[in-house]
Amino acid sequence: MTRRSRAAPARLLPAMLLAAVAGCAGQRPPPGLPAETAAPAAVNADWSKAETVTVVMTDFRFAPSKLVLKHDTPYRLHFENRGSGLHNFAAPDFLKASAIDAERTAAGGITPPPAERVVLRKGEEKDLYLVPLRPGSYDLVCDEFLHEIFGMTGSITVE
Repeated sequence: MTRRSRAAPARLLPAMLLAAVAGCAGQRPPPGLPAETAAPAAVNADWSKAETVTVVMTDFRFAPSKLVLKHDTPYRLHFENRGSGLHNFAAPDFLKASAIDAERTAAGGITPPPAERVVLRKGEEKDLYLVPLRPGSYDLVCDEFLHEIFGMTGSITVE
C-alpha cells in the first residue's frame, strides 16, 4: 500500500462517522445530500414549533391536493384515510428530499420511516415528522391500483 492510498481512508473517516451517527439517530439522508446535512435538520429541529398539516384521503382524492411547505422547517404531516379502502401518500422524490425524524414518525404509527409512500387502511390515522430540505415541486399520488387514474393525485411545493 502506498502512503497516498492509506491516507485516503483516513480522510473519509469523518464522513463515515457522520453517516454512522445519522444512521444511529434514525435519520435517512436524501440522495445527493450528505448525512451531516440531513441529520442536524431533523435532530436539531424545534419540534415544539412544527406545523401540523392534515392530509385527508377519500375515494379518490387528497384534501388538500396541493401542499406548500417551507424548506428547513419542521412539519408533522397528519394523514387520515376516510375512504372505503386502502390508500397511500406516494411521493418518493419529496420523501427522499426530506429529513425524517424516525423516532417521532415511528411513534406516529409509521415504521420504518417511509422511503416512497405512507400506506393507510380504512379509518387509519398516521403522523410523519419531517423537515423538507430541498426546494422544488414534487408529484403526489395514491399508487393503489387505478387510484391515480381516478384522479387521486396532487402536488407538493417546497419553497
